[in-house]
Amino acid sequence: MEEDNKSAVAQAVERFDANIGTLMPAASWVPPSSSTTPTNCDMISTIHVKARWLIRMLAWVRATLDDAEDMDITEESICDWLRELQEVADAAEDLLDELPPEELRLGFLGDGGWTAGSITELPRQRKMTSKMARRHDQRMEDIVWRFMKIKKPEQALELDYCKEQTDAESIYARRTTSSVIEEPHIVGRDEELAKIKLFLLSSDAEESKGSDDMDDHVSVMAIVGMGGLGKTTLAQLAYQDDQVNQHFQLKSWVCVSEDFDVVRLTKAMLQSLNEETRGLSELDPLHRKLLQKLKGQGRLLLVLDDVWEVDNLNIHSWNLLIAPLRNSSADTKIIMTTRSRKVSEMVSRNSTYDLGFLSPEHSLELFMQHAFEGRDPNLFQNLVVIGKEIARRCGGVPLAAKTLGGLLHTKDDKEWNKILKSEVWNAIINQEDSIIPILRLSYQHLPAPLKRCFRYCSLFPKDYVFDRNRIIHMWMAQDYIKANRRELMEDIGQRYIDNLLSRSFFQKYPRKPKRLQMHDLMHDLARCVSGDECYSMEGDKSRLFSSHVRHFSIIPPVHLRKSIISSIKDISEPKSFRSFLLPDKHHFYLIPDRELPSNSYIGMEHLRVLDLGGARFLNLPVSIDNLKHLRYLRISDFVNKLPTSVGSVYHLQTLDVGRVSELPDSMSNLINLRHLNSSSIIKYPVGIGKLTDLQTVPGFHVSPEHNHAKLGELKDMNNIRGQFAIKGLENLADVNEAKKACLDKKRNISSLRLEWDLQATSSYIDGEVLESLRPSVKLASLQIWGFKGPSYPSWLGDPSFSRLGTVKLEHCRKWISLPPFGQLPSLKSLYISEARAVEYIGSEFFSGGFPQLEELTLRKMDIWKSWSGAQEGECPKLKKLSVDTCPNLGSLSLTNLGALKDISICWCAKLPYMSEDVGQREAEHALGVFYHICRLTVKRCRNLTSVPSGTKEGDFPLLRKLNSEALSQVEGRCPISLLMQDKQWLSQST
Repeated sequence: MEEDNKSAVAQAVERFDANIGTLMPAASWVPPSSSTTPTNCDMISTIHVKARWLIRMLAWVRATLDDAEDMDITEESICDWLRELQEVADAAEDLLDELPPEELRLGFLGDGGWTAGSITELPRQRKMTSKMARRHDQRMEDIVWRFMKIKKPEQALELDYCKEQTDAESIYARRTTSSVIEEPHIVGRDEELAKIKLFLLSSDAEESKGSDDMDDHVSVMAIVGMGGLGKTTLAQLAYQDDQVNQHFQLKSWVCVSEDFDVVRLTKAMLQSLNEETRGLSELDPLHRKLLQKLKGQGRLLLVLDDVWEVDNLNIHSWNLLIAPLRNSSADTKIIMTTRSRKVSEMVSRNSTYDLGFLSPEHSLELFMQHAFEGRDPNLFQNLVVIGKEIARRCGGVPLAAKTLGGLLHTKDDKEWNKILKSEVWNAIINQEDSIIPILRLSYQHLPAPLKRCFRYCSLFPKDYVFDRNRIIHMWMAQDYIKANRRELMEDIGQRYIDNLLSRSFFQKYPRKPKRLQMHDLMHDLARCVSGDECYSMEGDKSRLFSSHVRHFSIIPPVHLRKSIISSIKDISEPKSFRSFLLPDKHHFYLIPDRELPSNSYIGMEHLRVLDLGGARFLNLPVSIDNLKHLRYLRISDFVNKLPTSVGSVYHLQTLDVGRVSELPDSMSNLINLRHLNSSSIIKYPVGIGKLTDLQTVPGFHVSPEHNHAKLGELKDMNNIRGQFAIKGLENLADVNEAKKACLDKKRNISSLRLEWDLQATSSYIDGEVLESLRPSVKLASLQIWGFKGPSYPSWLGDPSFSRLGTVKLEHCRKWISLPPFGQLPSLKSLYISEARAVEYIGSEFFSGGFPQLEELTLRKMDIWKSWSGAQEGECPKLKKLSVDTCPNLGSLSLTNLGALKDISICWCAKLPYMSEDVGQREAEHALGVFYHICRLTVKRCRNLTSVPSGTKEGDFPLLRKLNSEALSQVEGRCPISLLMQDKQWLSQST
């Protein structure tokens, strides 16, 4: 019982205290030596033993810090204790980092960082000088001494369970909701309400049409969105709507909140239906009573409000909750509100409604409603001007607009301006039921690793567009992502991103959905919860900040372009920094003297991340090798050369070199490098093949120079993933280099481009080279450019390439026939350009039937005259056909292409399209093709004189756009002629 009455913090402290006792006592570190004077080997053995101890210490400290992440700790003494533990852990990690790189190759360092048990015996012949060994030994002594001096906080043990229970109950009380609408007037949600009502009032037969699911009469709509968007308010509006009330005979409102207890929720459901539950504590009688209540009652509306992603919510508990609804005769509609898309995806028979932000106009209306309640805004024009900007900063979140409006209701213009110039969270953090405490609940539900990742994002400016891979690589550099034997750190990082997306901490960037943005209020929350761990300096505004800052960034001013060197020099405590970022949001910083002065960051000796993407300088300092712990380095596109010293930064995992096109010879030393990013194809130095952990590589340029890497160095680089290109293949003098590259073993390359220079002459080995460059059968996209051989390789079109979805062939000018692409089972898009020796496309091209092909483009095929056409059942999904600049094309059969919706025929001077003596059956097939056409483009086809003749305009019922030029020779009263006369259909194209 005594254990139960202790706080979680106290239990964590005691666990830590017990674990420390299992570590090896300091006195037993050093093995006895036969000599009174320790030899170098004795010193190395001592370091080996102490390194083991430090790694075990790190494991316990990390476990304790992870425990702390799951608690909302405010007690100052406990915070200080945790900070001391973190600082000692940092020192230990730094020291282990600085052991000579030989240890790294012997297993000191695992994929995810230092781990207990990863130490192997040190070889006696390793090259560590006595001076170096003594220095490492002394530092180990100092770290252990610091660790042993750390006192566990007595206050933690005095915290009692009652206080925690009271806090938990008060949080739960705040989260309780009811069906009663709190607001007298709802702004800006009419469209959303209409969509929810459409779901609720739709006929049950329509919902279940064509389904044999056992949930036919239980349908769910999940309203998903971040806290403060008004999900509950929208559900209340629907629940109280007159039409909805008439449609449902029974209604029940249940606030789920942070505990998906099926017994509690079933009781709440019954109570909401005016049923007594006193004395019922088991699920079975509760279920039976609910079934009895639903019997013969018609339709039921159930609202499950504020459903959280918690441990006891899973498909089993969900099915258990709705079991009586499934087994009753009542047709049931469920509205569920949640902040997590994962919750909505778990439910069957579910439609998800992503609740968006208010429009700027509605956000302003809501703000003004609360700020000027009982007053005429026209009498306070000075406040209205300020209010418009404040409302804009609320970012369309109703709760923020309401909170700030209510806060300013009785304030004068001085206070309004103060709020305008402050961070939103600073203004409302202490307001009960305001947006930040609401959002903070979402943060508290994050797993410990995701909390760290989220806080780190506060280093970037508002509206910053995050590259998924870039932020993941930064998290990796900070050791926020722990690898395991089944997954790479990068894949775990992608799951972290998806998790944060599903909980609305991130949003997809509208212009590029693969990129991310963070809502301004989420950014405010990140800054709020990061405390003194992360700090961002605005532009050139130097100011005092905590000496405990670990991650530091300088945000570029939107209105100012000037040097920030003075700001960097004014930083008083840079040594603790583990991140230094100059993110490139809008402007580049102007850094004078064509070089970033090394003294601007020479003191930041513990850096793991250095992002200079926003800095405009031409040369990276030679002193970069002083940053021994660096894992992530990004430079701007203005740098044109890397110093040789970069090869001494052994721990680098990610190197973004901008537009640098040639790397120093020392690059082969970076054996931990996993990602090499560049905006151009790089010429690699000899030895690059040693970097076998590389996953991201911009491509490979085959160079004729002797001091550049040969293509065969790719042999063991089998971890390359994603997009990969090989250029300069005309420079390949030995076909064995292509064979050594072993592309077929690089099973994680999804997109491959093989390129020959168009101006180069052909080589007798070109054909054998392409044959030897057979990729993995897991390839998804293939491009071949400028190949000069007379025929295609045997593997191109092989059905074993079952994932190949896109093929693009350009400038393969000597091919006289095309590969059997029809055999590729997953091919969706095929683009062929400048196959200038192809005269006829035969049945072998269609062999296999193109089962998935959706888009086919054939262009600049100078002597192509005709094709065999598709047979019945072939190309069943071909939607778009484009034929362009084929001057000798004489016929083009569209028979059996019944799925076509978009046809484009351009610059085909000899094409009569379809002759007058065509058979009746083919004409009928052609008309069948045209029946489904939505878009038809015909340009510069001066000999086009005949098309299939229809009898009425209705032969083209789906046509929405007709682009035509030079169709004056078309004869007959055909559908095209009729459409051309109708201006609403015709879009002239020049």
